Amino acid sequence: MVIDYSKWDKLELSDDSDIEVHPNVDKKSFIRWKQRDIHEKREQMKHNIQQLEVSTEMNTDLLKRIDQLISVGEKGEEKLSGDISSAVAIANRGFDKDKPENATADEQHNYTEMLENLMEQVRDGVKDSDDKEKATLEKIKEHRQKLDEVLKDQFKQLEELQEERSRHILSEDIHTGFDSTQITHKPAETEKKKQTKEQIEVLNPGAEASSSSSSAPPQQKSVAEAEEDEDVQASPDTVEFGKIPIGEYSKCYSYLISHPNVISEQEKDGLMMEAFQQQLAGNEVSMRRTVHNALLIQYCHTLGPDGVRMFFSKINDKNHPAYNAFIKDVDFTVNHIKQRCEVIANERSDQQENVEQIQLHAVDPNTEIVVNVPDSTNPEAMAVYNSFSSEMRTAIESKQLDEINKVLAEMSVEDAEDLVKKFDECGVLSVEEKIYDATEWQKEKQRLQEEEAASSSNPKVEEMD
Repeated sequence: MVIDYSKWDKLELSDDSDIEVHPNVDKKSFIRWKQRDIHEKREQMKHNIQQLEVSTEMNTDLLKRIDQLISVGEKGEEKLSGDISSAVAIANRGFDKDKPENATADEQHNYTEMLENLMEQVRDGVKDSDDKEKATLEKIKEHRQKLDEVLKDQFKQLEELQEERSRHILSEDIHTGFDSTQITHKPAETEKKKQTKEQIEVLNPGAEASSSSSSAPPQQKSVAEAEEDEDVQASPDTVEFGKIPIGEYSKCYSYLISHPNVISEQEKDGLMMEAFQQQLAGNEVSMRRTVHNALLIQYCHTLGPDGVRMFFSKINDKNHPAYNAFIKDVDFTVNHIKQRCEVIANERSDQQENVEQIQLHAVDPNTEIVVNVPDSTNPEAMAVYNSFSSEMRTAIESKQLDEINKVLAEMSVEDAEDLVKKFDECGVLSVEEKIYDATEWQKEKQRLQEEEAASSSNPKVEEMD
């Protein structure tokens, strides 16, 4: 195969390392000057080509109008030596463009102006003639011939410039032949989890022999992986299957045969998530039933297309080793869910305990905070009191500080601080001295010490003197 290298002849290497310059001239500066000169010449050539394209289009259209004017004059249908505007109207008849499409804003001349200028020159040239109509027609033909010669010269110049331009590779000539994008997304890496495998009996003895000629079934997710997938949700048919009591295998078999859409890994994961929610709600019995039925789906799905019939043919016999293996798997999964839910419950409890709160307590052990309902005769105090929520008003009317603290515990720190300031404005809280006998003082002292130890876990406590 012969390779054509001629396209590389169009390259201009202005930074060629073999270039030789005068010793007094800096080589880098010379190369920059040469590059700038090349770009300036290219821009000038581009401008000249655009000007010639517009000019040739304009003169071509102008020739058509002049030819139409000559045709009307030769037929003698209308006079050309009369009014200039009439002659211009005859020339423009049937033409809708008054300017070339590519004309720029600098090119203000249009066909009407050029025709008017032409007819003025013709009128000046025939003003001494006896037969003005004939002389006008001859003058128009002379101008037409001159314009035709100018147009031929312009076409020649345009052809030369375009040929010169084609000798070089320009950025305007570069275009995308085809474009194709392919992005290969890296699969999400899942954490490898250690699993203890214990094989009691192979439920499908022929599965291993046939695996060499067919693709292996998809690997089942562990309970922990199903737990991490929070978006998994069981379909209504699967939820209904999870309600079948443990031990009613004939009913489970019939349901799975009539609802094959339930037998999938996604439906099993959704049922496992349902079991987690049941355990978090404290319903361990429902959780065990749901786990039992979810594992039924998993086993049937793993055994392939005939897995339902194959699995239930062995699980109905409680003395069969397959049944014992299945029940052991159920117990293991139930214990795992119970442990995980216990951890989740503890985490939620810790989060609630670490929430920043505002609580009211007296600093001096010899004083106590007394709760007062504002006097109804004080309109300003009642206006502030009525701005409180109904829960807070109920707590104030109980005159128990603990009830007020319960409402404050449910509020954000900023809102609780604003509310305590309003307590001062309307006189809800006041500090009074407490009087104890010896026995009461010892009990109160012990209570205050316990409260102080408990309040150390709360980051923020509002104190009142």
